[in-house]
Amino acid sequence: MKVPEGKSLYILDKDNKIRKFLFELVLGNKFEGVIMIAILVSTVSLIFQNPLEDPSEPDQRFWQAIDLYTTIIFTVEMLLKIMAYGLICNGEDSYLRVLGNCFDCSIVISALAS
Repeated sequence: MKVPEGKSLYILDKDNKIRKFLFELVLGNKFEGVIMIAILVSTVSLIFQNPLEDPSEPDQRFWQAIDLYTTIIFTVEMLLKIMAYGLICNGEDSYLRVLGNCFDCSIVISALAS
C-alpha cells in the first residue's frame, strides 16, 4: 500500500507527525516481520489447542495465553492501520476498502468476541 494523498482523518491530516509516524511504522519491514511471526505463533497455537482437554491443564493454559497475546498484537495492528489509512472514507487505500484488511478485521473481531 502507498500513503494516501491529501486525505485527512478529520483529526489528523496527512501532514500530522503522528500519522506520518504511523505510515512509516505500518509500511516498515520490521512491523511486517513482527506480524508474520505472530501469525506463525498463532497458527502453531491453534495446532496444539485441544477443545476436548481440560482448559485448566498447564499446557492448555499456555496455549490460551499465547492466543490472547497474538489477539492483542493483531488488534493493535488493525488499530494502527486504521489510524494510518482511515477506516473507510479516506480513499481507495482506506482500511476496509482493501480485501485483505477486511479479512483481518473479521478475524480480529471474531477473536475478540470469543
